[in-house]
Amino acid sequence: MRKMMLVVVLALGLIPMMLSVSEARRTYLDGVNSTCGTSYSCGLCHIDPRGGGPLTAEGSGFQATGYDSCYFCPTAPSCS
Repeated sequence: MRKMMLVVVLALGLIPMMLSVSEARRTYLDGVNSTCGTSYSCGLCHIDPRGGGPLTAEGSGFQATGYDSCYFCPTAPSCS
C-alpha cells in the first residue's frame, strides 16, 4: 500500500513538470511562427512530427542558437 501511494504521489508531482516543459517548447514554436510569419508545426525541429524526442538537423541548429527564431527566417524584417 505504501509503494502504491508513493507511486501515485510521484506521478502526480511529475505531471505539472511535464506539462511545463511541453508549454516551454510550444513557446519556441510560437516565437518562430510569429517572427517568420509561418505556421510551422513541431515537425520543424523534431523527427516525430508530434514533437518531443530526438531533434532534426534543423532542430539541433535552432537549439545551438539558443532558440533564436531568426534561425529559420534570417531575412525577416525583425531579424535584420
